[in-house]
Amino acid sequence: MATQYAFTDFAEAKLLTYLFKGQGKVYLALYTTTPTEDDPGVEIPTEGTGYSRQEVTFGDPFQDSSSTKMYIANTNTLTFGPALVDWGTVTGGALIDAGGHMIVYGDLATPQAITTGNVMEFGPGSIEVSLD
Repeated sequence: MATQYAFTDFAEAKLLTYLFKGQGKVYLALYTTTPTEDDPGVEIPTEGTGYSRQEVTFGDPFQDSSSTKMYIANTNTLTFGPALVDWGTVTGGALIDAGGHMIVYGDLATPQAITTGNVMEFGPGSIEVSLD
């Protein structure tokens, strides 16, 4: 019979720090089809669109007082665009390391249609990664 173990808050904080602060630069990529484990999704093209991945700076891990989850969140503002062409509806994002490896992915809380001239911005604290 297997025994299941859970990470302590200490271990969760160490893991989040290692992944998002200790391994070099991390970038936010935007997708019109959100990636999953089995599907790479559709990232907005970079050539001639005004889109490029944006570097994310993370603060220290923290625990929300109303839950048992450990979080890490961005401390910088990320600005995408202005769009030089219509990007379509942005449905999700992924955090990518400097080597191009996807670390985490997820849906945006509110998908956003980006048309020519639009800017998409994420303020401090709007990019959160959590562990239970």
